[in-house]
Amino acid sequence: MELAIGTPPVPFVALADTGSNLTWTQCQPCKLCFAQDTPVYDPAASSSFSPATCASASCLPVWSQNCSAAALCRYRYVYGDGAYSARVMGAETLTFGGSGGVSVGGIAFGCGVDNGGLSYNSTGTVGLGRGSLSLVAQLGVGKFSYCLTDFFDTSLGSPVLFGSLAELAPGAAGAQSTPLVQSP
Repeated sequence: MELAIGTPPVPFVALADTGSNLTWTQCQPCKLCFAQDTPVYDPAASSSFSPATCASASCLPVWSQNCSAAALCRYRYVYGDGAYSARVMGAETLTFGGSGGVSVGGIAFGCGVDNGGLSYNSTGTVGLGRGSLSLVAQLGVGKFSYCLTDFFDTSLGSPVLFGSLAELAPGAAGAQSTPLVQSP
């Protein structure tokens, strides 16, 4: 996914992950980060960044160890393939659709300064799972769609659509839909 984070917006190329909930990007000061083509997001340079404390609702899903209410909420998120991201939770403005796109403030995200594993040329992850921290839940849209286009035709985008825009057009030739269902 291509989006931007912060004010002013910094480009953010992320893996769309339906199996996790946390949205995170690499942050300055980077302690252990993988190479990226875009600038590394710096929360100190963004006027819309707000660090999360342990008392915030966004902290509980990622940190359940001893943490005083006023302390910064730290997270460590590990994926099944061994990839990980760690540092501090915050809230920030995300911008969708490039310059002139739609901006949404107050999105909880992970600001990772210690990241490892395979990056697949991304600068982080957008969690599209069913938990309270997923981008879908935070946007309150209830549904999303990801249009998988021809891998070999790079002129075609693979857009992610949210809410009513995510509905499959009646009679869309060759299109298929697969709902996400909650595990029993």
